[in-house]
Amino acid sequence: MKILNKIGKWFLILIGAFVAFILVVLLAIRINSSGDEEPFLDEKGNVLPNSIAMH
Repeated sequence: MKILNKIGKWFLILIGAFVAFILVVLLAIRINSSGDEEPFLDEKGNVLPNSIAMH
């Protein structure tokens, strides 16, 4: 039973490290995001009317 406790302990550490890594990646994405959407453009570079990225 001692070996199962060690495996469980390392498994929890691995899961915790993975969750921490995901949170750090999401935080980095959030920090680098400007929060402004770029408008959708047509072939000529004009803003498309009624597109979801319009302000």
